[in-house]
Amino acid sequence: MVAKPKHGELWLADLGMAAKTRPVVILSRDDSDPPRSLFIYVPLTRQNRGS
Repeated sequence: MVAKPKHGELWLADLGMAAKTRPVVILSRDDSDPPRSLFIYVPLTRQNRGS
């Protein structure tokens, strides 16, 4: 089964060596016929990093 994230959904993602498995929110728009498998997401955190 292929994962198909939708806009606004929350997913757990492995962000690599610099981070850990964290929740992310999907920002990419829903597209029934996407030209490629590219998703824009934002990692979520409770820590204020002052940015």
